[in-house]
Amino acid sequence: AAAREASLERRATPLDEPRYALVTGCEAPLGAAAAEALAARGYGVVVVAERDGAARAVARRLRQNHGAVCVPAVAPGLGRNAAAVVRSLDEQLSRANVSARLDVFVHAPSATAPAGTGEGTSPPAIDAAEPPPDGLPGDGVAAALDARCGTAAQLALRFGDAMAARRRGRCGFVVGGGGDASEDAAVLAAADAFTETFAARLRRRLAPDGVGVTVARRAPAPSPLVRGRLGRRVVANRAA
Repeated sequence: AAAREASLERRATPLDEPRYALVTGCEAPLGAAAAEALAARGYGVVVVAERDGAARAVARRLRQNHGAVCVPAVAPGLGRNAAAVVRSLDEQLSRANVSARLDVFVHAPSATAPAGTGEGTSPPAIDAAEPPPDGLPGDGVAAALDARCGTAAQLALRFGDAMAARRRGRCGFVVGGGGDASEDAAVLAAADAFTETFAARLRRRLAPDGVGVTVARRAPAPSPLVRGRLGRRVVANRAA
């Protein structure tokens, strides 16, 4: 009887509740695929997207395909004020009682133009950054840097240290091509260089506490010129 009582007690502990992974960029194929892979491994998934409808659609698919416990979360305007958006995410996780069970985050930035005006979105209020004065880099450049670099740093600050305190977890960052067509190649290269350097330093800091840090590089999308050449080649081969 004592053994049975102990077994029931173990089942009731928080350790048996699902561990969670947070994935950004789920409105794009890469983020959605990362969320799918984590759900298949048994994680509950915090599905982060710019628009509420997109987050809920991915969450619904993960429940249907994997029976995953999902929490849709809205993160509008990652390219405007990363600190405020990540703080909003933390508040959404706290309300869902997930913060203490978040073992993984994957930052997979998609399009980085300022957003947050999608239909059906009703997130907590976020203070947008002031527009840059004349003569400084435009909104698109600032948005790309904040969405990639600023968000990476803020996610690590908010969630990486909490994982270290629990002595388990993993932080994931996706770099490389595949961003919005309006993003300048030099801006992307600078953002990727920052993210890789930041991840290396974060890895050294968190490794003693049992937290891993991973950087995944996605293949660049073919340029319009390359796509045109490939398309013509396919058509020529079919004609032959």
